[in-house]
Amino acid sequence: MGQRMSVLRVINETATTPRTVENIGLSRAPATTSTVHARRAEINASPGVVQLSRRARGALHTLLAIVCVCTGAGCSSVAYYGQAVSGQMALLVNRRDLAEVIADDSTDPEVRAKLRHVERVLGFAAAAGLPVGGSYGAYVDLERPYVVWNVYAAPEFSLAPHTFCYLVVGCLAYKGFFAEEDARALAATLEAEGFDTWVGGVAAYSTLGWFDDPILSSFVVRSDGRLAALLFHELAHKVVFIKGDTAFNEGFATAVELILLQRWLDARGAGAEFDEHVASSARRQAFTALVLEERKRLEALYATGLAPAAMREAKADIIEALRERYGSLAAGWPVSPYSGWIEGPINNAKLANVATYHAHVPAFRALYTQAGSIGAFFDEVRALSKLDSAPRAAKLQELADLADAQETSR
Repeated sequence: MGQRMSVLRVINETATTPRTVENIGLSRAPATTSTVHARRAEINASPGVVQLSRRARGALHTLLAIVCVCTGAGCSSVAYYGQAVSGQMALLVNRRDLAEVIADDSTDPEVRAKLRHVERVLGFAAAAGLPVGGSYGAYVDLERPYVVWNVYAAPEFSLAPHTFCYLVVGCLAYKGFFAEEDARALAATLEAEGFDTWVGGVAAYSTLGWFDDPILSSFVVRSDGRLAALLFHELAHKVVFIKGDTAFNEGFATAVELILLQRWLDARGAGAEFDEHVASSARRQAFTALVLEERKRLEALYATGLAPAAMREAKADIIEALRERYGSLAAGWPVSPYSGWIEGPINNAKLANVATYHAHVPAFRALYTQAGSIGAFFDEVRALSKLDSAPRAAKLQELADLADAQETSR
C-alpha cells in the first residue's frame, strides 16, 4: 500500500480564506478497536453503497490494523489514525451512484447538470485510454466546504517545512484532518512551540487508485472546463505514478490534462474556453514564480544570522514587498485569482507550501507529439517511469530541449 499511496494526495489549490464548519458528522473522539470495526460493519450493511474492490478492502484493512495496533499498544497517535479511518469510511458510506443522484427529484438542478457533465467527461476519458474503472462513478454531498484541512508548519526563521511522520507512508510536509477544529487545534499547539503555521482547506484529494474516488460536493460546482480538466488530471495519475518524484507525476498529469481538455473542448466547438484555461494556468505560473523569488530573498535573510528582532522586521518587509509586487502583477490581469491568498496572513508555513510542478510539461507534450497517439504516449511514459532517476531526468531534458527548438522555429 505504501508504495503508491503517498498519503491521500492533495489535488486542489488550498483555501484563500478561513471557514468554520460547526458540524461535519464525524466522531472526534479517539477511535477504539470496537468503534472502527463498527464503522466497517456499517459500510458493509449500507444498501446503497458500491461494493469495495479487493484492493480497496485491503487498503481499509491495513488502515484498520494500524488503528488496532496503536490502540493495543497505547499509541499516542491513535486519535489521529482513528479520525483518518473514520473520515475515509464516512466518504464510502455516504456515496451514491451518479445515476441515482441524477434521477433523484430532490437533487439540486445545478448539481444534476454537473453530474451529467461528469458522465460525459468520463466516457470521453475512457475512450481516450484513461483507466477510469469505478473512479468518479459516485457522488458524496459533504455538507461542508472542504473534504479535509491540512496543517503546514515551518520554523519562524526557516523555509524548511516541519514534517509529520506516519506509519506505512513515512514523513510528509503536512498533516490532514477531516475536521477543521482538529486541524486548528494542532496548529495552535505548534504555534505555542514557536512554529509558523497555516491551515488550508482542500476541496479534493486522490487515493491514487486504492479506492474508487467519488465526485465531491466541494468541487462539483466548478466550471465545466475546470471540472473536466481536474478529472483528466487525476485519472492520469492512475496511468503512471512514481513515488517521490512529484515533478514527474504532476508534469505528466498536467500534460494529459491539457491534451485531453483541448480535444474535449475542440470537439464541442468551445476552443475559446481552452484558451482561457491556458491563460489561467499562465497566471498561476506567474504567481508561483513571484512567490518563489521572494522566498529566495527570505532564504538569504535567514542565512545572515541577524538577531531575532532584526530578522523579524526584515522578514515582514519582504512579505510586504511580495504583496506590492503581486498588486503590480495582477493589475495587468482581467481577474485577480490570488487576492485572498495574498491579503491573508503570510508566513513561512504558507510560503513553503508553494511550488511549481510545470517544469516537465513541455517535455511530455513533445513526447506526445512524437508518439502520435494517447495510447502510444502512455506506453512511452510507462517506459520512461521505469528508468532510474538520472537517466529519466536526462531524457526529460532532451525532450524539453526539443520542445524549445520547435517553439523557436515557429
